[in-house]
Amino acid sequence: MLKTYSKITLSMLMVASLNLSAFAQGTPDAYKFVPKDSLMVLDIKTGANSWSVLNRNKSLRKFNFFTEMLKEKETFLNALFDEKVRKNFGDNLVISFSNFDFEAKDFEPEVLLIEEFKDKSTNNIIKDKLQKIYSKNKKMKIEKSSYRDSDIFGYKYTGSDKEGHKEDIYTSFIGNYVVVSNKLSALNNALKSYSNEVPNITYSEDFNTSFNKLGDNFESQAYINFHKLMASLKKSKDFAKKSKDMKSMVNFESLDAFHTMMFNINLDSNKFEVKSYSLMDKDSKYGKLVLDRKPSTFKTYINYIPKNALFFAAGSDLRDAGKNIKDYMPQLKELGLEKMIKDGIGIDAFSFLDNINGDLGLGVFNAESSPLIPGFALFINPKDKAKMITMMKDFSLDLSETDKGNRKQKKENPELMRFVTDKKYKNIDMVVTNENSKLAQASIQPAYGFIGDNMVIASNEEIFKSVVDRSTNNSPDFNLSGNTSFTKLTQMFGESNNSVGYINLTTIVKMLSPMLAGQKDTKDILDNLKKFEAMGFNSNVGSDGGVSSRMILLADIENIDFGKLIPVESFNKAQSRARTATAKANMYTFQLIAETYAVDNYGIYANNLPSLINVSKKRKYFKDVKNPFTAKTGMGINGSYIEYKDYKNYKGNKSNLKGLVVYQSEKCKYNKKDKKNECLSYKIYGLDEKGNFIKNDGKVFYLSNY
Repeated sequence: MLKTYSKITLSMLMVASLNLSAFAQGTPDAYKFVPKDSLMVLDIKTGANSWSVLNRNKSLRKFNFFTEMLKEKETFLNALFDEKVRKNFGDNLVISFSNFDFEAKDFEPEVLLIEEFKDKSTNNIIKDKLQKIYSKNKKMKIEKSSYRDSDIFGYKYTGSDKEGHKEDIYTSFIGNYVVVSNKLSALNNALKSYSNEVPNITYSEDFNTSFNKLGDNFESQAYINFHKLMASLKKSKDFAKKSKDMKSMVNFESLDAFHTMMFNINLDSNKFEVKSYSLMDKDSKYGKLVLDRKPSTFKTYINYIPKNALFFAAGSDLRDAGKNIKDYMPQLKELGLEKMIKDGIGIDAFSFLDNINGDLGLGVFNAESSPLIPGFALFINPKDKAKMITMMKDFSLDLSETDKGNRKQKKENPELMRFVTDKKYKNIDMVVTNENSKLAQASIQPAYGFIGDNMVIASNEEIFKSVVDRSTNNSPDFNLSGNTSFTKLTQMFGESNNSVGYINLTTIVKMLSPMLAGQKDTKDILDNLKKFEAMGFNSNVGSDGGVSSRMILLADIENIDFGKLIPVESFNKAQSRARTATAKANMYTFQLIAETYAVDNYGIYANNLPSLINVSKKRKYFKDVKNPFTAKTGMGINGSYIEYKDYKNYKGNKSNLKGLVVYQSEKCKYNKKDKKNECLSYKIYGLDEKGNFIKNDGKVFYLSNY
């Protein structure tokens, strides 16, 4: 069943990403089928307007989203995506998941799918088609029951499908809805929720708060009961082990602080947007840390950043940054991160972070002298400027490896110095660290100083001076405030933000162009990348214990050739090559088994594959292999290795044999005394994605002892 729903979800997500105009109005009725305590819910717009962009974007017309669905002739998918049915789709397709039990044997979550239609007559089309499909399928048993005004048809497997799955499907037809689940109990709960016998998800305060906060205009919406998800995960022994191993890198206490998350996804002709809202536990340690943040004064820092900067980010209220990092990553010292920072830029990281007072900003510059190694500058507002100056005086780097080039080497413990050679820097305190040869190769020789009360850490002296230049000339033509894309994004985000981020895709593509322009395979990709303008993201804390975030991608969506931007054919070829390489590795594994067999049998090789397998298993040197194309193991056509004669005698489609290892005995002579064939040689072949022998340089590739 999971396989069925994953196909539906993937297809409908693709459809939703094309939708330019179909929006919900208020909470959709389809949510009433979803029980209150569901783990996850996904709502995808499926109305007629969802396909409108296909007529606007030429590249998307080539895609047929239903081809794969309609290939499955004897399945529920074929009924749901029938042409007459899908033309009558209503506004919402809702999929929910519940009752995750990772410790259960043959774990399978309860999945619920609700599709609404424009009128209830469509239900009869689906119902009739399902009955015809399943009446022909000997592996299915039809069970009919009823619940109030609804018919439930249960199609229960008495066997398994060609891939070994057993997917029971229970379908209910009620009003203009079709409701489907892999569990009869889940379907009954959905009907009870719809009829208000038990509370549905619209009775959840967290759900309604999030829904109202994000608004009812969305093309796709996802809701996660994070608190329940974490509780389900914690029951798993495997999770307990992995979380212990990852404790130094992931703060699981912070994950517990989240109650729920909701995401809304929308697409416009010139932008792609994801809005999210996360509700947190106000009383938890991490929740307080996040929810107590103050708005960022990021506009101060944009005066320091060049107009065409590659990247800018600013965060707010980091007064306890050092303390919080030490609390939430207690094993930093064991990981050597603190020493790494000290060795890299000469800073005692925790002491430095403890002295941060409020906002923090970061800019990445397109350095003209080294366009592939951009410069950067970090902006900090310290609690104690005098203490920070003292720390700066103590900065030192390991001089065991020095730069042997032409640049002047600074003394081991540089004093805080003033620029006196140029009048415009005479009031700026700056220190340049000792030069590290490895860093110098990347144009990094950290420079530190103050502009008023703000500390600036730059990747080198030139970057630092450029920041100073902008701080004295805050013209929009000179700094980031004059960048049209940045201005558009910040206007969308609003005035008050706890954090803001910006990526200048236009400038990044210009940087990459010289490298990609001469390569034929990348020209189309480059042409389409030029249609991406910028990306921005922000975060805001609300008074209700929630955190709002947005991600906006500015791009000429309608005119992007997705087929060329995402070279699916090239990806498939690369994937096929990787799988073929694995098939070759499997051949070598079998060669080792064959040679070990010969060592045990005085140079005589196995005269057939079953003998080789049985003896090697008995003597415990057999090693099974996994078919790289099907993930199957074992002997036979539906496994990972077969006898040569079985390959030659196979009358079906050869692609069914892809990825198999083929064993052929050779130079065999019948031993009358022992009454058995004795073989002096063998050949081991591998089969490619078409079921043909793998070739190298046009010749069949095989392994042998000669």
